[in-house]
Amino acid sequence: MPTLTAWVDGRRVGEFTEQHQAEGSLFTFEYTPEATSRDLVSLTLVPHPSVRRFEMRTFPPPFDMILPEGERRARIEAARKILRTDPFSLLSYVGANPVNRVRFLPPGAASDTAPPELPTPKEIASCAEGQALFRRLMQDLDLRQGIAGVQPKILGASRSAQASSREGTAKLSPELRQYRGSTHILKSSTRQFPFLAVNECVCLQVFHAAGLGIPKATLSADGELLLIERFDLLPDGSHLGFEEAAALMGETSQSKYQRDYGSLIESLSAFVQPESEAALRRELTQALILNWLLGNGDAHLKNFGVLYLDDLDVRPAPFYDCVSTLPYLPDDVPALALSFEWYSKAWWPRGKVEEFARTYGKLGDAETARLIEACTDAVAKGIALLRRYGRDIRRFAELGREIAKLWNGRIAAFRA
Repeated sequence: MPTLTAWVDGRRVGEFTEQHQAEGSLFTFEYTPEATSRDLVSLTLVPHPSVRRFEMRTFPPPFDMILPEGERRARIEAARKILRTDPFSLLSYVGANPVNRVRFLPPGAASDTAPPELPTPKEIASCAEGQALFRRLMQDLDLRQGIAGVQPKILGASRSAQASSREGTAKLSPELRQYRGSTHILKSSTRQFPFLAVNECVCLQVFHAAGLGIPKATLSADGELLLIERFDLLPDGSHLGFEEAAALMGETSQSKYQRDYGSLIESLSAFVQPESEAALRRELTQALILNWLLGNGDAHLKNFGVLYLDDLDVRPAPFYDCVSTLPYLPDDVPALALSFEWYSKAWWPRGKVEEFARTYGKLGDAETARLIEACTDAVAKGIALLRRYGRDIRRFAELGREIAKLWNGRIAAFRA
């Protein structure tokens, strides 16, 4: 029976198995007797004294969230690194280096596997040949990386972080010394989506200007690469849990464009503490408005998430994977419908967005107006940033002007 052991920060916390039956596969996750609520593998799989074993007829969405997509999955299949590319086999292949804190290893495997080495933020910031660097890193890359998404990316540990970790190893517990995992994600632009790294960098800064949390990001000098720092790391070397909205809603990579933003807010609100709910509703409503203004048609269920210490300490995660898709796909539409009441994948009129803010954001009319004004001001700052990058990165200038024109038009349309 195929079996994987689950680890959290160097602690073995459970066992995941797949049992083939006549009516299909039966997936089972069972926590170890010592595992506590601090050892959660998912907010949907919370152990209790009388319930430590969970059985599922479909592959668990929380484990699906780290499975590779796009180019990485194609490369794994082309290289025939594994005989089967079903979800369990893929998890066994990539589970040692995931984008969250839960690692999946074969029974008996060492739990201290080092992640790939990435350049430091300073090295990225001064890099003038980003595509060449990324190709070299990809050639040397072990494909065993548990990170989803179609955009080319590498999950690894920055050299500066590794050095700091070695210097501080004596301060860590024996368990944490065993596992100091990845610290950053390195993303690349592509021929199909030129200067996607600059695009995402500016969009993240727009979210920041609007008062929303974002991860630390470093853009390469030529605008081709973006180095993102993981936001689940704690100062002592341990990790917060991280879970995508898709997993919490029972969806996978295959169904990440289903549902609607209203259901997204209601679902995440059910997991955070009551004192955090109002902030979560406001922030998600604000993100919805910003994505409208930026023309982001790819804000799907896997691009929102929560951080948690345990099931009684859950908070919204910073916003990530924010890009303007309309410059590349002029006919693009929103990734999700607005709400069950307005189930349309068209760019919604302002009146419907205001109605959404009242119904799901729980905001009054005056607060909604202030929120919209803050969002338009933030996008205006993004336009100024586009102009700056257009001066600093000569080849980006034309695309930067096109994006600025698009955003100015969407601000005017929304205000009208």
